[in-house]
Amino acid sequence: MGDLTKSIVVPVDGSKNSLRSLEYINLIYGPNHNLEVTLIYILPSLPPILTDKSIDKKTRARLKSVEKKNEDMAEKILAEAQNILLNKGFKEEKIKTRCQKRGITVAQDICNWALIKQVDTILLTKRGRTEIKSFFMGKVSTRLVEYRRNNPVWILEGGINSKNVLVCVDNSENALRAVDHVGFMLSGTDCHITIFHTMRHLSRFVPMQVLEEAEDLEKLWKNKAGKE
Repeated sequence: MGDLTKSIVVPVDGSKNSLRSLEYINLIYGPNHNLEVTLIYILPSLPPILTDKSIDKKTRARLKSVEKKNEDMAEKILAEAQNILLNKGFKEEKIKTRCQKRGITVAQDICNWALIKQVDTILLTKRGRTEIKSFFMGKVSTRLVEYRRNNPVWILEGGINSKNVLVCVDNSENALRAVDHVGFMLSGTDCHITIFHTMRHLSRFVPMQVLEEAEDLEKLWKNKAGKE
């Protein structure tokens, strides 16, 4: 049985920052991995007041012209992103592009589409503090985390040249899901994975003055917490 195909959705907006996600995909997987990449662009929508039926024909025609230019720009941006992967050796049939009009919010539209298509993860690069040209990557990275439901989201910040991955866990079911996700997504790669857990000191729950008078309680806590 061959390896299962992994799927990643990469939102792009035309900025150099958003294209860094493609560099990361190449770093982690390379062109020969069994991976399907979907590049998605959410078209920004005009204010509802400008699409009202009461708008005269001349203005409506101008608005249609703006929408057409908007779509042309989207196709150009998607083609540029696709070419970056093609030039790195990725197969054309493994790269898909999608352009759709904004429905609710950019983040919700991306998450809803990813959920319907059952993709494995959403990957984007967070906008840096000094970069203000991107028209949606600033708030989207935060909102994607809010709306993601069952879709894992990978958020990169800045240029990344390391294949080391740190997975922070506790004793929750979600932590186990995260480990399972990382194990699947990074299987077949040469990434080094570190699973990290830190045990909280009992002083986070009880004042130190109380603990000083109950040393056996701290020992019990360490024993119990270490088993979880």
